[in-house]
Formats: sequence, C-alpha cells, structure tokens
Amino acid sequence: MQAGNTGAGGVDANTIRLLIAGSQADGLIGTSGQNLEQIRSSSGATVNVFAQNQLPPCASAQESDRVVQVSLSL
Repeated sequence: MQAGNTGAGGVDANTIRLLIAGSQADGLIGTSGQNLEQIRSSSGATVNVFAQNQLPPCASAQESDRVVQVSLSL
C-alpha cells in the first residue's frame, strides 16, 4: 500500500480548493446538481462544494462565498 502525497492543510497533492463567489456557485452546481454530475462523469474528478459553515477564515462574511474542492485519482 502506498502512502498518499499530502500537501498543506492535510489535502492530497492531487486536490485543489477554490474559493468562489456565491453568485457563481449556482451556475457551477446547476439545476439539481446536473452541472456537477456532468463534470464528474466527463473528467473522473471528485467535485465537492462545501457548505457555507465550512468556509475558511479568508472568505468574505458579506458574500455567500463557497469552497469548491476538486480531486483527481492518479
């Protein structure tokens, strides 16, 4: 068994987290998660949109910012 390559914050090296404006989150997610499902199936990536209570301290308190995490299996 091979150990994972872990980067800053305990996140795997093949994972990226993006802070996006809440106004863009709806477009990314799509109706009933349709856009996310299409991204997942076409790329093989795992895509998660974190809940607003899971935001890092750098997120804007006045916006409805969201964190999107994208992971690829290598």
